[in-house]
Amino acid sequence: VNNALAIAGTLITRGGTILNGAVTTAVGSLVRIQGDSTVGTASLTVNQAWTNLGTVELTSVGNVQAAQLFGAAMTNAVGATLAVLPGTGGVRDINTGIQNQGTVTIAQPVAFAPGAGVVTNVGTWTLEANQAMTFSGGGFSSSGTLNVNAGRTLSITNGSFNWQGGNFSGGGTVSFSGTAVTFAVDFTQVQQVTLVVASSTVGGAGIITVPVGQTLTLTSSTVNNALAIAGTLITRGGT
Repeated sequence: VNNALAIAGTLITRGGTILNGAVTTAVGSLVRIQGDSTVGTASLTVNQAWTNLGTVELTSVGNVQAAQLFGAAMTNAVGATLAVLPGTGGVRDINTGIQNQGTVTIAQPVAFAPGAGVVTNVGTWTLEANQAMTFSGGGFSSSGTLNVNAGRTLSITNGSFNWQGGNFSGGGTVSFSGTAVTFAVDFTQVQQVTLVVASSTVGGAGIITVPVGQTLTLTSSTVNNALAIAGTLITRGGT
């Protein structure tokens, strides 16, 4: 579609869909990227930066199918929702920058590959399933609420991660590989999440605390923060 598209109702995309014109949404609108057993993978590419004021869903019906969001950066506005849903199973991909001011819910494993794009969270971002992020110059920063639920993993490869404050909790795991990590405020493992750090540099003003009964594993990494160890620190490689 090369026209401008103003969505106040429901837009369902199946197969490969490209939107070249300006896209606007209204409060209460729904954009559903829906893989299905008839058409197969659903991929939506939006080629101009856009703002979601309603709900954007990645899902599937019928059988196991992929749902993918590509293109220019999306702002998820205050009161809006981006939901990665299990549907009937399948791969979920988001290869674009996301500026979240509203709510992001990851209920099906998803891979982010925004390249040099930036992902920011000043709203609420919850992992009910695993989330993998791979950057080539971009990064993920959060000053809102970031929940990594127990048994779930947020993995970040390359790029940067910047925790600027807000709520960082859930009891899950955050894994860094080749990442520039910044804790601008104090971090206490397990009260927030468990860290696994490999081939990364960790800095910032925040004090990192490893309580009794907790283990922090550092592999071939550099930590410039103050480190308070009451539990176990395991170092591997040159740390």
